[in-house]
Amino acid sequence: MKTNALRIMAVLLITGCLRGGLNLMPGPIKLYDGPDQPTGSVAVIENDRNMYMASVDSQDLRRWTHSHDVLIIHVLPGKHVIVAQPSARAGFVSVHAARIEFVAAAGHHYVVSRRILGGTGAGEWTAVFH
Repeated sequence: MKTNALRIMAVLLITGCLRGGLNLMPGPIKLYDGPDQPTGSVAVIENDRNMYMASVDSQDLRRWTHSHDVLIIHVLPGKHVIVAQPSARAGFVSVHAARIEFVAAAGHHYVVSRRILGGTGAGEWTAVFH
């Protein structure tokens, strides 16, 4: 009896993982309610490898950030807020985050990046959003 229960639990766990329950490979992350929209109807936000996105519209993204280099986020057109900061890649680390407010347009692709100011030893940077 216990063996059957363990088998059922194992199957449910594996099924949950395959359906994205652990978000091992999130693909584009949908940050809007309702049914999936066609690509031309949403805006795409992506970070480059030197930045990571902590949140978009106050939705915490850290569970994906630690396991993936680049995140691809789908949002509906309109006003959005991104909080991002530099990653430890390329020998530059900062505890400061940038808050980026923008109005997303349908069908557009946005990239969060950074520019180091005053050389790598200065520890100063600015967010670049294009």
